[in-house]
Amino acid sequence: MGRTDRRTRICEILPHLVADGAFQMALDMELLDRASDRGDRALIRTYEWSKPTLSLGYFQKYHLINREDMMSDDEIVRRPTGGGAIRHDRDLTFAVIAPASDSRSTRPVEFYGAVHGAIAALLREEGVEASLRGTIDSTSGGSKPFLCFRDCDASDVVVAGVKVVGGAQRRAKDATLLHGSIRLRGVEVDRDLAGLADVSGASDSADFWGSRVRARLSELLGWERCEIEFGEDIEVGARLRAERVFATDRWTRMR
Repeated sequence: MGRTDRRTRICEILPHLVADGAFQMALDMELLDRASDRGDRALIRTYEWSKPTLSLGYFQKYHLINREDMMSDDEIVRRPTGGGAIRHDRDLTFAVIAPASDSRSTRPVEFYGAVHGAIAALLREEGVEASLRGTIDSTSGGSKPFLCFRDCDASDVVVAGVKVVGGAQRRAKDATLLHGSIRLRGVEVDRDLAGLADVSGASDSADFWGSRVRARLSELLGWERCEIEFGEDIEVGARLRAERVFATDRWTRMR
């Protein structure tokens, strides 16, 4: 298979991290840019948000934010990836970066299917009956829901008919980032949107699911796992990017 042989690709696994939204977004972009420059390794990391945060999709309009979907002290950050808004509170976020040498990374639908299919398989390993949503009725038309977990897509991971994983992508020159959120529990302001533990009785621990993602996702994607630490240069670069871009009103309110 030559340069697209997924069985021999190295995937770097970074430690779980709890931090504010601006830093998490900046860190993912820092990692994406470096992966694009290098072009030969995949990367997976998991993280949580240090306080409840509404993350807007890159193309969403700031003025469309529905304050009823938020608590008064929620932070707001704009992601570099598209898709609908997500309220990060009782969830686990993961980031998968694939180099362009893996053909899936250059085909958005295939990349979604591969990553979300692997997450569904990981959930099944833990006794959760998870699957991809599959074919949906695309004839209804109308605008997309503002919140990601109110939207329906063929690549959604569903349990008992409930969407528990959604994702969005950002492509650089020679690598692609996929952000994903595993919704673990419904939260106070949107109880109608259930989480994984609500519909399956599975653990609602971000530590538990984060360790499973870091331990198994690379193998399920056909990559060889290699644990690494964050380098100081990456952290410094991410902090600068957070201060100059992701923590600014200019970025958050850009649309």
